[in-house]
Amino acid sequence: MEDAIASQQKDRKPGEIEELYLDNVQSPQISGLSDEYTRLQKLSVVNCGLSSLEGLPKLPSLEKLLLSDNRLSGGLDNLARCNGLKKLVLAGNKISNLEELKPLSKLSGLLSLDLYNCPVTSIENYRDQIFELLISLNSLDGLDRSGEEVEDSEGDDEEEESEAEGSESDEEGPGLDYLLNNELNSDSSGSENEYDPDNDDAPPDDDFIVLSDDEEDRDDGSGPSQPKRPKLDPPPEQDDDESDSD
Repeated sequence: MEDAIASQQKDRKPGEIEELYLDNVQSPQISGLSDEYTRLQKLSVVNCGLSSLEGLPKLPSLEKLLLSDNRLSGGLDNLARCNGLKKLVLAGNKISNLEELKPLSKLSGLLSLDLYNCPVTSIENYRDQIFELLISLNSLDGLDRSGEEVEDSEGDDEEEESEAEGSESDEEGPGLDYLLNNELNSDSSGSENEYDPDNDDAPPDDDFIVLSDDEEDRDDGSGPSQPKRPKLDPPPEQDDDESDSD
């Protein structure tokens, strides 16, 4: 465990460490910690083969202690050294009777306890007895006194952090989707002003007569401009009989 602690601590002093994760580091007891870790708030020692808590030092700032999937069957009186503990996870250990849990009554601020998959959970009315033993407790195995599910505070914290990150990204400026949509809209609006021969309302050229060279010269500024005149339909042909009669 000393190596795992050193790899996380790096160049920091013990008094600067707030979280440590020693999961899957096999050891019969906790080692490598001392009373110098005065600011340690969360300690995770999961699946390490622990059979004793004798090596646990005094950690006054510790609030969350995760000890699931070990071999603990007693010795919980060592937890009195962590009198600020609020959440304790003992799931998957060998705790089999209520007597082994009595030392937890000294933790006046304990709010959450997890004993899932421990033999003690098979005792009849064990939930009622534990809530009576630990009067400060709000959650046992994820449920409150009424059997209603209690949300994990760690999950709430992660959700708040993700929402905060999302709001910060929104404040940075418009996203790529917005810029692309804006560019597409700009292109489409500009295309409306382009010439489209299929939509031209002007009459076809066949409806107009071609000006002579003299008339065109008047449009270059040498004379008054003359509008194009529409072609007139040719006069109807007269019948030969009528012309003979005249």
